[in-house]
Amino acid sequence: MVMWYNEPRMTRIFFYPRLFVFSVEKTKPFIMEVAYANSRIEKICTDVKRGRKELGQVGMKILTNRLIQIAEADNLEELRNRPGSWHELSGTRWGQLAASLDGLNRLVFEPNNDPKPTKSDGGWDWSAVTEIIIIEIT
Repeated sequence: MVMWYNEPRMTRIFFYPRLFVFSVEKTKPFIMEVAYANSRIEKICTDVKRGRKELGQVGMKILTNRLIQIAEADNLEELRNRPGSWHELSGTRWGQLAASLDGLNRLVFEPNNDPKPTKSDGGWDWSAVTEIIIIEIT
């Protein structure tokens, strides 16, 4: 269970059962909007017990940190140089982005803005992406 409390000067994020408890100082509300491709992905990301079962305790801890990073960011450009190896995918996954979780897993997502923010060279305009949809954890 994930609970988000927004107060004017403090945002607290609590994860139950007492696996993770975070308190994050923020002066503005969350900007980045996160959607999930299906209910399985949503349960893994929001239910600690299910996440630990799928990813293990270390994988769930790292996934939680990545979700907090996403929630704190105004856009994807802020995440590019943060821990997590945020990068664009290529080949058959062109148009998707990923962040590494641990040695075995990565968080795969794509921008959910309408219209899709692209640069002239065809890549994503990371500074204009404010909505994402999490596609899978592989």
